Amino acid sequence: MTVTSLALLLPSWWEIEATFAFAILLIVVYSLFEKISRVGLWRWRRRRCRNGGRSSCRQR
Repeated sequence: MTVTSLALLLPSWWEIEATFAFAILLIVVYSLFEKISRVGLWRWRRRRCRNGGRSSCRQR
């Protein structure tokens, strides 16, 4: 009886993995959103183009 009750209270391994993956995804999305909103989308893109990341920049 106590083993069954304890098994219901503790999360399973896939629940731990899913929670960890979602937390990492949330941190990445939040940090990208913060960077874009702080610098501005176009200034961030211009700065990236000046620093040598020209693969995604338009050539004029």
